[in-house]
Amino acid sequence: MTLIETEILIAAPPTTVWAVLTDFAAYTDWNPYLVRIEGEARVGAVLMVTQLPRPGMDTITAPVDLAAIQGHEMLWIGGLPDRSRFCGHHVLRVESADGGSRFVHNETFEGSDVDAMLARYEPLIRTNFAIFNVALKARVEALYLSQ
Repeated sequence: MTLIETEILIAAPPTTVWAVLTDFAAYTDWNPYLVRIEGEARVGAVLMVTQLPRPGMDTITAPVDLAAIQGHEMLWIGGLPDRSRFCGHHVLRVESADGGSRFVHNETFEGSDVDAMLARYEPLIRTNFAIFNVALKARVEALYLSQ
């Protein structure tokens, strides 16, 4: 198993961050990486996640299984159709920190093809997580400051 993890501090309460994270319909307005999520924010839902790996590339749409959702953490599982070859457990977590929030964004990868896949894609995954984090911070702080 391999973990890729990023985090960012956001100057807004966790409830505001969580509201933005679970408003899937608005992802098209602010998220340059996960450009669309369709489905319900509930355990057992199958979400259709559309990502834009990098500008100029075609979008990739794939189903993921929403395995857990609480008032501060969401976990979905996706990967290749044969998940024994490559599977990712993607976590979006919000924690209280320094009068605001810490957003932790990670994914744990497993399967027989993990080494080969990550040798090729790990830098891109890290970059996209950071892009997501910065966009989330900007969206949340703009909404919070306008209240």
